[in-house]
Amino acid sequence: ESPSYLILRDFFPQWIIDNGMIREKSLIAYFFKYYEKLNYKTADQIGIQSPANIEWFSKKFPEFKNIELLYNWATDSPVLNKNDFYRKRLNLEGKIVFFYGGNIGKAQDMMNIVRLAEKMKTYTDVIFLLVGAGDEVELVKASIQDLQLNNMILLDPVSQEEFKLMLAEFDIGLFTLHFGHKTHNFPGKILGYMVQEKPILGVVNPGNDLKNILEDSRSGLVTIAGDVEELYKNALVLLDDKTRKQMGRNANLLLKSKFSVDNAAETVLNILS
Repeated sequence: ESPSYLILRDFFPQWIIDNGMIREKSLIAYFFKYYEKLNYKTADQIGIQSPANIEWFSKKFPEFKNIELLYNWATDSPVLNKNDFYRKRLNLEGKIVFFYGGNIGKAQDMMNIVRLAEKMKTYTDVIFLLVGAGDEVELVKASIQDLQLNNMILLDPVSQEEFKLMLAEFDIGLFTLHFGHKTHNFPGKILGYMVQEKPILGVVNPGNDLKNILEDSRSGLVTIAGDVEELYKNALVLLDDKTRKQMGRNANLLLKSKFSVDNAAETVLNILS
């Protein structure tokens, strides 16, 4: 009989409870929690993607001891795109582009990025480019109009291939997480930024160890959600071309050392020994 390995990325239904989408003691929450525990019981080993999440899981589910650290992973195969197709198409030549791709929803709290764009309106060489879909798209659209954010562009979702081509052309990778999260998500888009050697500017919930991981490796700058001034200061640091290039190289080194396919495969295959 083959052993089973559960790769646990998001704690569901915890994150939708944290974001107020369902109540903790509602019938639907109990339904989801039943199947959540069933998954944990049937797994021989559970891989959890960050030390902070292991700590949270151990307190929430002390009966499950079969847990270990399994970082997320990506193949280090960057896309080479030197024709500036998207810069030309979007009239962004000569601009410093802060790029966000992915879900635009409550779990992210996109107002973190909107507030930053508002503070940076006077920097005429800076553009915030958001690509994606989600339940905060209309909020972002309304904010662009109401705050007259001529430094922010919102585009519909694109294919994974097109996303990679766009990312290759732009300057800084953005991510944001809602303050209210009790667990500590690791957005997959960050690995894409590392592959393409992009410096990372992020917003996290309190206690999220992504902040230490990215800042200790000098791969990016990360702010606790709600601290707009600190986020603004971090964004200003990344206006310097040399700083961006060095942080981007560091991000790729971090990918190779901590988030490689080989590292993940070795961890998972240990279950067989």
